[in-house]
Amino acid sequence: MPEKWTGELLMIMHNNKIRRAEVAKKLGISRAYTTQILNGLRRPSRMEEKMRAAVDEILAEREKGASSDE
Repeated sequence: MPEKWTGELLMIMHNNKIRRAEVAKKLGISRAYTTQILNGLRRPSRMEEKMRAAVDEILAEREKGASSDE
């Protein structure tokens, strides 16, 4: 069963149209492994912190890109 944080993170990713492949690339892991983590099949240590940081970084990059387009 997935942990609570994975559901929260998936909601953030969905609302911001962040693909699992983008998060995987930031973390240097495969998309399949990312999916296993988000589905609760794998529970590597400190992964919540790492995944949240990757999503935050993606959002910051998008925000920076959007502000430079103005």
